[in-house]
Amino acid sequence: EGWGRSYLCLPRGQDAFKVTKVALVPVSGQSPYAVLYSTRSTLSLQHPHTPHSSALHILSSADRRGASCINCFDHTPSTVACGTSAFGYRVQLFDLSTGAHRSSLSGHGQEVLCVGLASSPPNCLVSGSADKRVRVFDCRCSQPSLTMRGHPAAVCSVQMDEWKVISGSMDGTLIVWDQRMGGELWRTHERHPVALCRFEGSHLVAAHVPVDKCPVVVEGNPHVLHRRQRGLLRVMDFSVDPLYYTRRLPSICSSAYDEPSASFYALDLRVPYDIIT
Repeated sequence: EGWGRSYLCLPRGQDAFKVTKVALVPVSGQSPYAVLYSTRSTLSLQHPHTPHSSALHILSSADRRGASCINCFDHTPSTVACGTSAFGYRVQLFDLSTGAHRSSLSGHGQEVLCVGLASSPPNCLVSGSADKRVRVFDCRCSQPSLTMRGHPAAVCSVQMDEWKVISGSMDGTLIVWDQRMGGELWRTHERHPVALCRFEGSHLVAAHVPVDKCPVVVEGNPHVLHRRQRGLLRVMDFSVDPLYYTRRLPSICSSAYDEPSASFYALDLRVPYDIIT
């Protein structure tokens, strides 16, 4: 109560301070939360209404080529995991309160584009990489305990629980894995990349965001985009009985079909009809 607009103070006019991701972290003290954010080369924890110099810089580094080295992060109340490209494509684990480095998880062939830690079982973490693979880690070991292959493009969103893993890739493919068998359970595909996929209970949500945010409309109404240029938000419920919609169909759509004797066409009809006598 009594909290209104809050803000953080970051240096202006520098590309290195362009914020790429933000998360709220509950803390004790005057502020009920702190802001965990990443830029091109830093991962910091900062309280509202405080200068940037007073922030806890958990990770601050840039690779020699000047490219982005912090690609993603996820956190629990005590730990933050971030995917970096300046340390040989690794996932770095840090203590969230002190910023101390805990461990480093390797085994990726290319950049780590996404990590899942918050909803993972204790001491477990899942990551997705530009090498088209999904990896499950025991945070007490530096190498992956399970590597799953099947995505045709870079993996950009992941989440896991005790027995399953979901992952989405840049080509729009969404896959549900069974980590006990290390195999694929189900997949679907849409036109645009999977920007985010999350599940809770029997529901799965996937957001597909186009790569081109400002497409050029050549003809027609310039304010209305074609359907293939729009993003898509899908919600899937795996608790629904597959026969539910079949039982609601009219009898004409579910009855058998006999080819009429008066027809001379050998048609392989895929739509059922009533029995013809």
